[in-house]
This record gives sequence, structure tokens and C-alpha cells, in this order.
Amino acid sequence: MAYEIVKYADLLPRMLRDLIGVKYTPFEANAALRDAGREFCNRSECWFEKLTAISVVADQQEYTLATDYPAHFKRVKSIRLLTSQEVTDGDEGSLVDPSYYRLNLPVTLKFGTGHIPATAVTDGMVVEVVFVPQMDADELPEWLFSRWGDAIIGKALYDLWRGTDLNKAAVFLNQYNAKLNEAMVESMDDIAPGLPGQVVVGLEIKESFTP
Repeated sequence: MAYEIVKYADLLPRMLRDLIGVKYTPFEANAALRDAGREFCNRSECWFEKLTAISVVADQQEYTLATDYPAHFKRVKSIRLLTSQEVTDGDEGSLVDPSYYRLNLPVTLKFGTGHIPATAVTDGMVVEVVFVPQMDADELPEWLFSRWGDAIIGKALYDLWRGTDLNKAAVFLNQYNAKLNEAMVESMDDIAPGLPGQVVVGLEIKESFTP
């Protein structure tokens, strides 16, 4: 999975004018940015993408998910299964009911009994997942920084200022929260309505599953 890398350290020059008056080291500033990026992605679920298409093996219940990103999977957002003809035609395929599978963290996708794909199809499964940066990740995709960099900077500035000036820190926390709310609304708008029998809790859909 190719993507343009942007390091958290590249955001530091944009923070310098807002750091006048607070003591910090470059290590502390970078750590604050890294923690802010991880928290923002985890709470907003703004970082979701389709993985490289997976080949379906007939009657195989479990599949291992993989990514090149310095991130882990938080949850599966959607799964689509395609026939061989749909793969050839470039169609989207059929959306799988979320009660038919679950993600066994960290990387195992498991279909429930009675819902295991029965037909082998090369590149016949498209899985969309929500990512959260790894604890030690020092980079994110460029588009995410471009879209939500102000939120990450706001949270980092709050963390750096709160030990010195709580009033000033509050200004940056408000900046962060405003962008976080915006991102959460966008993520919720992208979620399909719950299916009958499901209980929607926040941004997560919980339902029964037969292993």
C-alpha cells in the first residue's frame, strides 16, 4: 500500500509561534504530536481505507488482514464479496451483513458458522478497516495531515501548555475539540444505517456472533 509519508516532526515549524513562553524539548513536542495523532484517529475514526483485495478460499472461515501502514486495525468498517464476473467488470460486489463476521484483534477476520464464503474467487473480498496509528509511529499519510493537521497540532499544543498556562491551553483544547467533532460527524455520515436486530452504540455496531 503506497502512500506519501509525512512525519509528525514536519508539523513542528507550524507550532513554533504558539510555543513562545513554554519550555519544551523537540522530543517532548514530537511526543505530544504523536500522542495527539493517535488519540484523534482513535476517537474520530477518520482514518479508514479499503485494503488490497483478498482472494476468497472456498469454505475458509478465517483470513489474515495485512497493511503496510504503521498502524493497527481498530475495527472492520465493511466487507464486500464479489463474484469472478464482478471482479472482471470492476463492480463493487455485495455488502456483507456485519453480523456475519468479526475481527479478532489484532489481524484475524473470522466469518461465523453458516456465513463462510463457499466459492473461491481471486481478489473476491474487499475489506474496509478503521486504522489507529501504532504507539511508536512517527508518521501518517499526507492526506490525513492535510485534512486534520490543525486538530493534531491543537491537541499537542494543549498538552505542552497545560502545565504552564491553563487559560492558553484551553484555547488549543477548544481548537482540537472543534475539529474532533467535525471529524466524528463525517465518520458517522459514512456509516450505513443499522440493520434489523442490531444495537448501535456510539460509532460501534454490536451484535451476536456464532463462531
